[in-house]
Order: sequence, then structure tokens, then C-alpha cells
Amino acid sequence: MLAQEKKQNEILLALAKKSALEVEKKYYALPEPLRREMKAIDDMSKNTQLRAEQGRLRHISQRVISDTVEKYRIDHHYSVVFNKDSASTVDYGHDISNEIINELQHVKVVYGPRPNFEDATRELLLAHPVSAG
Repeated sequence: MLAQEKKQNEILLALAKKSALEVEKKYYALPEPLRREMKAIDDMSKNTQLRAEQGRLRHISQRVISDTVEKYRIDHHYSVVFNKDSASTVDYGHDISNEIINELQHVKVVYGPRPNFEDATRELLLAHPVSAG
């Protein structure tokens, strides 16, 4: 499952880089100070969008893990399942980490639609119109 999340993050980074290159082409004709300012604003906007999207992916992954643990708990008639690091001293119980890992290997995570980084740039340009000269 972590491989799925990693792949989604790699796709996000590629989309953001592609969008940044396209935006640089759009700003090419602008005077240097304005081009630098618009690029800085656009980079900040894309970084914010990228971090938010990475957080969304992480949240989805954590939700899938929680749901898998809960299903395992119910299917195996456990009254409680908890992270062993959160217990101070528990001498009894059963470590189900490997079972959960095995369950998660069969899960296909649906992360939903990918963001459109061009939309962020378009919104930025509408909010801050650019004129040469």
C-alpha cells in the first residue's frame, strides 16, 4: 500500500514540475522583475497545493489502514486492537502486525482524481493579471 501512495506522490511531483515548465513558457515574454515575481507567486501556490494533495493522499492511506484493522478486529472477534507502542506494559495479547500487512497487500487504494496544477496557475493569473510593458 505504501508503494501505491509513493507512486501517487511521484505522479503529483511530475504533474507539478510539468505545470511549472509550462508556466515558465507563459511568463517568458514578461520583463525580468515581473517574471521573477510571478514565478515566485506561482511556485508558492503550487507548493501549497502539492503539500495539501500529499496530505490528502496520506489521509486516505491512513483511513484504509484503519478500516483494514477494524475489519480484521471484527472478523477475528477481538474486542480491542491497539498500537503496541501506545501501551505502557502489556504482557498479554497477540501481535497482528504481519496479518494486517498481509491484508493491506491485497488492497487497491482509490485516491480519487488527480489535481490540475494548471487550474491553480489560471486562478493566480485571474487574481493577478499580468501585462507586459
